[in-house]
Amino acid sequence: MRKRGISTSGCLSACQKGGRGVKVGVMKLMLLSLILGIGTALGGGGQEGLEEKITYSPEMRQKAEAGDAEAQYELGVAYCRGNGIGRDLDEAVKWYEKSAEQGNDKAQCNLGIHRYKGEGGKRDLAQAGKWLLKSAERGNAKAQLWVGRCYYKGEGLSQSDQEAVKWWTKSADQGNFEAAMYLKSMK
Repeated sequence: MRKRGISTSGCLSACQKGGRGVKVGVMKLMLLSLILGIGTALGGGGQEGLEEKITYSPEMRQKAEAGDAEAQYELGVAYCRGNGIGRDLDEAVKWYEKSAEQGNDKAQCNLGIHRYKGEGGKRDLAQAGKWLLKSAERGNAKAQLWVGRCYYKGEGLSQSDQEAVKWWTKSADQGNFEAAMYLKSMK
């Protein structure tokens, strides 16, 4: 299996126009994306901003323990970020998994990323690919970005530039700035 990296220099040079310099082009694109609200420079398609506002509450835990998939996802976020409760990645992954099994695309995405990175458990690329693909198929832009990465690198999903481009295009079409940058680097 070959290891592949995504060239940031390729991404950045795609932004360069008229000899004004790479940094200026990137900054203009980032500023434009933020002004227009079409995505985040981190590639989350807006999901991270919403997650920052999720804070632990006893009511959230009660709902999660009763099987509410959205509350389980939110409890996972609270543990992951340490919002209103101590940061605990093992607990975050536990709650993401419960929610993901019920079909919550945001939980599926976050669970896939944690499995990919080996946070809150051991690294498991097969599980990462499985959960990220489920979420991406449900239209989650952040997951679509990650699925593109997995296909591009051949980690968790079979290496395929064509599939990477397909998923990055879907993510970019939803305003994901990072996916758009990866697409530019592929040209």
